Amino acid sequence: MRLDYEIESRTAAGLRAAAQGEFLREVSGDRLRRELAKLLTEQPVAGPGALQEWGLLDSVFPGLEVAPASLAALADLAETDDAGELGPWMTLATLAVPLDPQERWDLVRRLKLPREAQLVVIDSGEPWRLAQESLEGLAIEAPPSAVADVLDALSVEVVVVGAARMRESPLRDAVLRYLRQHRHLESAMDGAAILALGCADGPAVGEVLKALRRARIDGTVTDLTSERALAERLVRESN
Repeated sequence: MRLDYEIESRTAAGLRAAAQGEFLREVSGDRLRRELAKLLTEQPVAGPGALQEWGLLDSVFPGLEVAPASLAALADLAETDDAGELGPWMTLATLAVPLDPQERWDLVRRLKLPREAQLVVIDSGEPWRLAQESLEGLAIEAPPSAVADVLDALSVEVVVVGAARMRESPLRDAVLRYLRQHRHLESAMDGAAILALGCADGPAVGEVLKALRRARIDGTVTDLTSERALAERLVRESN
């Protein structure tokens, strides 16, 4: 990612003219989405700052706000987590921090965002706030799997956006551990293996698999032997 580019003078003049004439308000959502995606993909930190400097950010959508430190943190985290096509919309979600739920829906409709991009922008609002409240409600000695239980309900893109905004939060380290370690952990056994232990087919299989993953995250099982022993016990208790 090129974070230190400068927009050439001709482009700058055109953008300033667009801002003065409020031309962006006349641009179709499809075209605005495409142009915004280009800018936010290539310049996730400098691009939003330039839009704000030239008075264009409110023309994209009123209420968007540039927080340079959050954008820089997001660029680092998104690069680590291979944001791909959703990268620009993660940046947009960071700009949308001040927006309420209805305004977020108005934003995604204005830009005619595809479904996956909509989810990043919408879920980075109220759903992320509720997740943070749940994390704050956990006991100090809560195991890492308790954090994973909360964050698994959100897409990784939303968690990355949230982590970028948590620079001063004591919860940030737990969220980063989830992103870098725990979200990747899975049970070594699958549903067929659980059924082979005599588990009744149905929801019980999923519950056993969830318990095994939690044990992996918490480090109470570290290999297939210990995981199988735990699975056998869980199956006995479920029958």
